[in-house]
Amino acid sequence: MPKKKEKKTLAEWREERGLTVQDLADALGVSRGSMGDYLHGRKEPSITRALLLAELLKVDVHQVDWQPKPQNERLVSKSAASSPS
Repeated sequence: MPKKKEKKTLAEWREERGLTVQDLADALGVSRGSMGDYLHGRKEPSITRALLLAELLKVDVHQVDWQPKPQNERLVSKSAASSPS
């Protein structure tokens, strides 16, 4: 049985690969702001850019979670984790 490949968000893959937001933005030919939008799920990249991002990160395009948790859900999770019991 083939091993299931790990799926992570763009931001997680970027950090794991030691790349900056600016590195990816420059490689894609987009602004740092647009790259931030892709990384945090505020905008989805075109198919061409998604394939290029996966190539730059040295992962299969299917290993990228293109729809990370919405910002408000992450904030709720963080505040719940840091609240004293």
